[in-house]
Amino acid sequence: MPALVKKLVSPESEIRAVVELPDFNVVEANNAFRKHFELSTAELKGIDFFSLFDPKPGQRSITSVVKGLAQSFFAVLEMEHDTVEFQLVQIQDRRLVLCRLHVKKTNHTDKSNFTKYRTIPEVSLESVVYLSDGRISNCNDQFVNLFGYSSRSEIIGRELSDFFTPQDIKRVDARIEISNTNKMELRTFDRIGRPVYVEVTGSYLDTGSPNSKVYVLIDVTSRKKAEQALEQSVLRFRNLLENSPNAVLILTEGRVRYVNSAAVTLLGCDDEDDLYDKDFLQFIPAVSRENVENDLRQIRQGADVAYREIEMVDNRGTDIGVGIKASLTVYDNKPSIQVTLNNISLRTQLVHEQMRAELAEELNSVLKREIKEHTKTQKKLSEQKAKLESIFNSTENLMMITVDRRYTITAMNNNFRYFMRDSLAEQLSVGDDIFSKMYAHRHQDYYQGQLDVFRRAFEGRPQQVEIPLIGAGGVVLWLQAFLNPVNIGEELEEVSCLMYDTTERKEIDKRVRDSLKEKEILLQEVHHRVKNNLQVISSILSLQSNYVTDERTKEILWESQQRIKSMSFVHETLYRTADFSSIDFHEYLRALASNLLHSYKPTGVDVDFRQSIDSISMPIDQAIPCGLIVNELISNSLKYAFTGKKKGSLELCVKDEGENICLRVTDDGVGLPQDFKYEESESLGIQLVYTLCEQLDAKLEIQTKKNGGTTFRITFGKL
Repeated sequence: MPALVKKLVSPESEIRAVVELPDFNVVEANNAFRKHFELSTAELKGIDFFSLFDPKPGQRSITSVVKGLAQSFFAVLEMEHDTVEFQLVQIQDRRLVLCRLHVKKTNHTDKSNFTKYRTIPEVSLESVVYLSDGRISNCNDQFVNLFGYSSRSEIIGRELSDFFTPQDIKRVDARIEISNTNKMELRTFDRIGRPVYVEVTGSYLDTGSPNSKVYVLIDVTSRKKAEQALEQSVLRFRNLLENSPNAVLILTEGRVRYVNSAAVTLLGCDDEDDLYDKDFLQFIPAVSRENVENDLRQIRQGADVAYREIEMVDNRGTDIGVGIKASLTVYDNKPSIQVTLNNISLRTQLVHEQMRAELAEELNSVLKREIKEHTKTQKKLSEQKAKLESIFNSTENLMMITVDRRYTITAMNNNFRYFMRDSLAEQLSVGDDIFSKMYAHRHQDYYQGQLDVFRRAFEGRPQQVEIPLIGAGGVVLWLQAFLNPVNIGEELEEVSCLMYDTTERKEIDKRVRDSLKEKEILLQEVHHRVKNNLQVISSILSLQSNYVTDERTKEILWESQQRIKSMSFVHETLYRTADFSSIDFHEYLRALASNLLHSYKPTGVDVDFRQSIDSISMPIDQAIPCGLIVNELISNSLKYAFTGKKKGSLELCVKDEGENICLRVTDDGVGLPQDFKYEESESLGIQLVYTLCEQLDAKLEIQTKKNGGTTFRITFGKL
């Protein structure tokens, strides 16, 4: 740190000093500065910088310097006998300011500060307007276009209140007085009355007039519209979930983060607070817990797990039968799992009733053989039959039929008869051909031979299928059917069929999928806009370099552009993928390395660049710092490692080591000094690598061979 500070003040051709924020106390000065003020090093150390001048600048001038540093990292202070330029310098965690003192030799007023303010709007993407006593004295073309005008002449000279309400202007001016960070979002209207949303930042101008101000406006109308559309989409999605008859839970790291009302009822709770942050597996009995836990693990790894039927235990300790289907989702910007539960307790109970009915039917067969000899037994048989028919016809929402090998109906309950009458306009009776009736109403687009399950059921295997039908008025209907063989004696003569109308559930599932697709499109748009914004920043840096003559400053701007490009590649990769929780790190590094080799390849040196990168998916929180590390290491090697050589080799290696990831960059160049310590290096690139390693909680190892060549090895854990 002391060495870096001394370098800042080393040119003796200028009067220089370094102060530290926020108190502007002097920490270092060169001989020219000490000689100018006739003070020793000990006398200058820790002194208030502004107290050295006579007369001392007023508080308004000092505040103007602070605002300038906060907004553009640069400020100029004009005093009676001197001019001071301030430049913000960030070194590790210390905020330092380099001060250059220019002693005035004439009374000619330096207009550089005013010129600086006047040229900013022409290269800025934001709308900029200058004010003098509440009137517009100048503006850029962006401000003209923002409000729908064709030229500046239509705006200059008008009151600012023509564009904003007096209340909004007072709010902005109040923030200018009390804060350097005064960004405020306002709603106004353009020339033809369309609403315009802007983020406004204001500040005073150091032009000699106390009422000179500048407003910087960023048009956020598109973002506001997108936010409003996203809020409406989220509301529709939440309403669908809340009104769904199926129980829906969202798990993050195995803990319950969201439940709908159906889930609260299913699990026997009073409200959603009884379930929030609970471990989902606590509702799964030990006999099924291992299977469910394995399913959730596979889903987190991207697999598609099939529908499963299990027993669960609700909050009151009661056993309930459920069908469970889970899928990967994103909730609160975290990878999560959506679990859908379907209460099948009633269906299970009906299956048990069917089993009891089959047992009773077998008993009836025995009684029929003895009916002539046992009249009392005949009476009991009639009573039992009446009970079964009552159950058969009174079961709510469940349609039941039995068919023989000719597909003719041998029995059906009232629910099935009413469904065929009301939905398909078919009047059915026992003896009708059920296959031909349903085949006539099949849906041409969705039908794929589902009715063949009747034939397979007569081969002795239970079947389950969803049958698409066209109802009255062209409405699509879906029936979920469960077919089971019925043995009469030793022969399989009939098949029983239990059916549910699942049309509403199908429609809800479709709406949920459509809503999730909208979310994916919005997330793609967000990453696309972030990538574009980073490219705009890179273009601004490129434009700024055209106004810089110092070659070192140009090099710093160029390196900053490369670092921004490495971050832009992450968002471009996310924009092209369907999974927003992580990116394909192999593809990302391939594109990044190709760009670096093209940008930094040394002239006259044949560099053999090799890559060995495992297929790794990495979250964005790790991908960006890793990309910046690779950017720094490869660019440093290409710039410095092969000085004086005609050939060289450079290798980038990324390996998946189980719980850890190992990143290695190796070259056979001139190497580093034997006593090199990256903690004490003054190189910004090395310091950036060290800081990024701390951010990743990574271990950094540097190996330098005696005959040349350097290896950087970085190891960190997976998230």
